[in-house]
Amino acid sequence: MKYPIVLLIVACVITSCSEDVEVKPFTYSKVFTGENEKTWIIEQIAVKKQGTPDQYFQLDLCERDDRYTFFANEERAYTISNGALKCFSDEEDVYVEHTWSFVNAGAVLNIAIPRVFGNFVVPFIVTKATKTEMVLEIFANAENTISYEITMKSISEK
Repeated sequence: MKYPIVLLIVACVITSCSEDVEVKPFTYSKVFTGENEKTWIIEQIAVKKQGTPDQYFQLDLCERDDRYTFFANEERAYTISNGALKCFSDEEDVYVEHTWSFVNAGAVLNIAIPRVFGNFVVPFIVTKATKTEMVLEIFANAENTISYEITMKSISEK
């Protein structure tokens, strides 16, 4: 009979001494979006092949000023728009409207980079993400010896 009373006393002591747990939502995605929206440009794209020096894509000026804007809304929308230079004269200012997703377990950001990878959503591994720089990588072969590394720079945040 004393055993249940001891358990009751221990339970009361544990619950009376515990702090209120404050649930904080995971906010890593705000690195991509800022509080409301954040715009990035591609600084460089490298092809990395194990055992050889990195090779860099020569991006056209019209590709270098494209704006990748990530929104911190429920839809997780993002747009890709032309900067001052359009690659094609008949191109819309905003030429991609889609959604992005981030899977924390594998640090995978799913987006399209149409001028390089076509109009397909690609699962990029986020190898670096700071307030001003983001580095994405995707492997091109099953052995993981060849990859594309995209370095992006933040240019505005709202």
